Amino acid sequence: MPDTHHSSELRIDEGVRQAIRNVPHFNDSQYVGLDIEATIDYFRRKFVDKVLSPALTPDDVVADVGCGYGWLAFALATYSPSHIIAVDMDELRLDAAKRIAAILGIGDRIEWRVGSLQNIPLTDQEADLTFCIEVLEHIQRDVAGLRELARITRNFLVLTTPNGAFPVISHDTCLPFCHWLPMRLRDVYAGAMGRLNMQQGNRFWTPFDLSRHLSDFLRVSRFLHYRSVEDVFDLYPYYLPYGRGEWRLTPSLSLKAYYRMVAHFGKASQFFLPSLAGTFQRQTKT
Repeated sequence: MPDTHHSSELRIDEGVRQAIRNVPHFNDSQYVGLDIEATIDYFRRKFVDKVLSPALTPDDVVADVGCGYGWLAFALATYSPSHIIAVDMDELRLDAAKRIAAILGIGDRIEWRVGSLQNIPLTDQEADLTFCIEVLEHIQRDVAGLRELARITRNFLVLTTPNGAFPVISHDTCLPFCHWLPMRLRDVYAGAMGRLNMQQGNRFWTPFDLSRHLSDFLRVSRFLHYRSVEDVFDLYPYYLPYGRGEWRLTPSLSLKAYYRMVAHFGKASQFFLPSLAGTFQRQTKT
């Protein structure tokens, strides 16, 4: 493991790690080999520490919609005093997350609810702060998902999803312009490049979609969901907890140059980035 200058306060011994790896459903997933400490630390530093809202208090309700195995919910429960509601449509996966939370000793800090993004089991504006991280791309641009996120959120909404307006998306084939084509042509293009098995047919959102369907919200972040582009570089080195997990030690020179150039556009930088990550604040309250 690299010697990072960002140290997590969370310490997990080998017995706890093994107990987590043995949790049913999680033990058969592609994520079973993840570095648990580094994964939770990633979500802490990327989201909990960077949230553009007033300091969280015990009176705040924070929702993690599409929580998966619960990594962000664990980070929120460990590093904030708020009441956490974790939502996922897969009941078995949610049960696994609940078991992992109990093993970590934070089970009493999180409330678990089964539900989909298009039918979130929260009342109107129940969450002071809502997270929806890498979930929107899986609902084929069903506007019900965005409407539901807006409905349950009283104040701040943080979401990340690939930018359909960007020429290359790391989801699916990773082929330039492939996601802009009709489905049949996508298959032809992906097949010609030997990536037909990666062509999942996802339909991705654009900045215009977000502005239209989140009309009661104003984007308050200037670069992705951060205050500035420097927040992105401050994450390095970090552990990327997707697939089998990997360390990213430093941004490439080309990435730094491109991000700094795009950052000059401020909030309009969202049009030129591969992710639609953003922090939004409700402007109309009931």
